[in-house]
Amino acid sequence: MAFQSALYFIPESESEKYEFIISVISFVNPLATSVASFVIWKRYGGTLVFGRSYFFLGMAYFMVFAAELTYLIYDLVLNIDPYPSIADVFFFALYPFTLIHLILNIKFFKLKILQTEKNGYSSYQFLSSLLTCFLLYFQHLEILKTIFHLIFSMG
Repeated sequence: MAFQSALYFIPESESEKYEFIISVISFVNPLATSVASFVIWKRYGGTLVFGRSYFFLGMAYFMVFAAELTYLIYDLVLNIDPYPSIADVFFFALYPFTLIHLILNIKFFKLKILQTEKNGYSSYQFLSSLLTCFLLYFQHLEILKTIFHLIFSMG
């Protein structure tokens, strides 16, 4: 996230110097996330939630890695316009795998959250909704515009 935040402040005139670094980081980050997810899946394979859900998270980020690598090869090595390409199939494959990961986690942790923090959970939802409305309403102010872009570019 720090790297993505730093990219926000690179002037347009200097972006050419950092293009290769940005390209490499854009496929190394999903690969690292995928490997970490597969390690968790292998280590906790017998548990109810970590075994299955982290396998799907690892697959999701492996798809992003494959897409970014394919995009990089099309763009920098072959000098072919990467839109549309096979990379799009990998990018779209991210969504079902991520959705399965989220469903498994929500189904597992939902009961525990509702049992232990009924009032705290509602307060958290209210405060996050209030903050989002505040940022959306005042996004035209320059300082809030910068904060808004930083928050949602890290997402």
